[in-house]
Amino acid sequence: MKQRLKILFLLEFFSFYGGTEYINYNLISGLKELGHDVRVCVGERLSHDEWEKMLHEKGVDLLVSDIPYDISYSLGGYLEFIRYVVDRLVAKWKPDLIFSHPPGKMLISYLGIHLQSTIPVAAMEYTVPGESTDHWYHPELKTILPRISAFIAKCGEAEKGLRDYFGYKGKIYRLPNLVAKVPAPETDIKGDLLSVGCVGRLSPEKGIGFLLGAWRQVVKEVPEASLHIYGHGQYGEYYRQLANSLGLQSRVIFEGAFHPITGLDKVADRHRIFVQPSLFESMPNSLIELMLRGKAIVATGVGGIPELIRPEHGEGILVEPGSSDSLAAAILSLMRDEGLADTMARKSREQVQKNYDYDSNLLKYEQVLLEIAGKGAMRE
Repeated sequence: MKQRLKILFLLEFFSFYGGTEYINYNLISGLKELGHDVRVCVGERLSHDEWEKMLHEKGVDLLVSDIPYDISYSLGGYLEFIRYVVDRLVAKWKPDLIFSHPPGKMLISYLGIHLQSTIPVAAMEYTVPGESTDHWYHPELKTILPRISAFIAKCGEAEKGLRDYFGYKGKIYRLPNLVAKVPAPETDIKGDLLSVGCVGRLSPEKGIGFLLGAWRQVVKEVPEASLHIYGHGQYGEYYRQLANSLGLQSRVIFEGAFHPITGLDKVADRHRIFVQPSLFESMPNSLIELMLRGKAIVATGVGGIPELIRPEHGEGILVEPGSSDSLAAAILSLMRDEGLADTMARKSREQVQKNYDYDSNLLKYEQVLLEIAGKGAMRE
């Protein structure tokens, strides 16, 4: 007999078009399809209801607090939501497992109240823990680390950071990103070679400023080249002004955000080359998705990206973070050699097709969660 889990997802937010929501949606909906009972509690008010509608279509309901999005918001509001909403659900439903991604204010609040809770807790890292990413994790997280039953790490660097920087001594499972199913690829490589895409939040860690510096060099060599940046964030206006100050207003287009599931195909079809100039990462979903769609990639060799892209196998180009010169040289090398770009795209697609199959990876997550919940990994 296959074990059926009751899984409570404690999520801090579910509003943005980012990788965290994307992974959570795929995991929640996938576990529901496998027959598990999944409930979701979200600690911050939804700014739009698109994710919620998609989950409702899968038969999953969300309990959402009325706390506004604010990174400086204290734990007080979360504690109230836990006491009056989450606790009632837990008492009535009695979940087998709590899952949190990221392990933030919701999980900290819950475990802060329930010091003697015996419900196993699984958490997934947000990004590689370290000095440069410390501000991404709530300062009180380290106080509850011993009570997290197991972590899921998306890359080796994240596992190392959990051990060496956080000092986490519990079980860590390495699992691949759970990316959505992608139809069988067409034989041709789509997209304009001189129209380059970049998918990422408009914030400093994504390295957009260095990319704009690189693009100034690119257009000196290829004046007709255009850069299309897809994403949103509080630094959007700053980067627009920076592009204008570099004289790039007609060569850089800020396209805004798109839904990572429903909008990616249209974006991918427009460009043959994509750039990921991040200063730090764990394992970016966008790169996996773009490689599955046959795109040539230029990326910084941070976090788990070197596990995904192996330049020695011709799967992409890796550059040092924070170097506009290196980014420009790599982009220009692909623009000048269409054959190289297409060969790279095919090799990268072949590599990720082997490791990021949705169905097989979903079963890996299921087996790990069964183990953490103490239910074994028995299947029919």
